[in-house]
Amino acid sequence: MGRAAAGGGVSRPPPSARYAILALLAFTVALAPVTARTFRDAVVPGHPELPRFGLRDFRDAVYYPVRALLDGNDPYQPSAYRARYPVGSKFPLYAPLALAFNLPFGLLSERAAGIAHYAFNVGCLVLQNLRELLRAQSQEARPA
Repeated sequence: MGRAAAGGGVSRPPPSARYAILALLAFTVALAPVTARTFRDAVVPGHPELPRFGLRDFRDAVYYPVRALLDGNDPYQPSAYRARYPVGSKFPLYAPLALAFNLPFGLLSERAAGIAHYAFNVGCLVLQNLRELLRAQSQEARPA
């Protein structure tokens, strides 16, 4: 008797695919409240004095340092940088390459850049995990 006749024509995905589906569901369930809280408590552009914490690190360590660079200012000069930009803390001593990597985010408004940066990070996480899953599946499919 064929598989279709025994199982009613419904085939189950292989175990690795089931694990991938479960992992994706778990990731989505975990990401939803994190995303909701991040954007519910997101900083208000131009008001670093408000006690809001969502995307604060993005504002202080990515967006405004890049904006300063694009404006021709030095984010590594704390007093001038904090006086000119609405940040809650001075720019950490990251390598200048961090500014170059994040340069595209500085071309957007603060809110749009924060959303794009968050989505970029989530997308990188998903792609990395997908790559690892595909690698594991290809090793699983090889004969021993």
